[in-house]
Amino acid sequence: MYGGVLQTFADLKNIAGKVQGFTPSTRLLAILFMRKGQEITDKLITPSLNYFNVRSGKNLHFIMPGWILQRAGRGTDPASVEKWAYSDELFARSCQVIASETRWKYSGDLLLITTRRATKNDIVLEFSGAINIPLHVMINKKPVESPEVLFERLIRFAESYEGPDPLLHLSLQEARVSLFEGVINAILSYISKDMKDRLDYAKHFLIQDVSKETPSGLALVQFP
Repeated sequence: MYGGVLQTFADLKNIAGKVQGFTPSTRLLAILFMRKGQEITDKLITPSLNYFNVRSGKNLHFIMPGWILQRAGRGTDPASVEKWAYSDELFARSCQVIASETRWKYSGDLLLITTRRATKNDIVLEFSGAINIPLHVMINKKPVESPEVLFERLIRFAESYEGPDPLLHLSLQEARVSLFEGVINAILSYISKDMKDRLDYAKHFLIQDVSKETPSGLALVQFP
């Protein structure tokens, strides 16, 4: 997990470049927008930040705008010194930076995009294909039990997927799993609301174009 001090869009590209390394493959990148003081942040996410920092490893990287990891100095105990610090000013500025270069708008969400290295010195952030997951909506409607469950699913996907288009396959996987489970549960329980909740979950994984250059607004999968 990476803190996100984004004064300019170049700062985001620099962090993404560290995540990408020099591998030519397309990689999944998660931008986690969360404000300190919100229940979902304070109770459901920050208590497990250190765990997911270790758990995600090199498979899936999270950038957290407005947050800074204060690392232990030499000769000190990391467990007692390392901690995550937050700034409303840095968070607001980071949101402004991303919104100014895309059509994305902050709504308390997890934004999934892909990155690839165009040249040795240039990284491409693919906002033309993005998955925007409104965490507050998902948790309130409870299609998933907690952010931890969602993060774990994303990390497991990143661990196993080795193809050229991770975003598309993640979208199809989550939609397929959600709809299949919903059909089974509806058959067994005859509860139509459960099926609707599964459909709502699947909708959150639609791929949309949030880039500024080509505002198509189209998703790869459409629901009525």
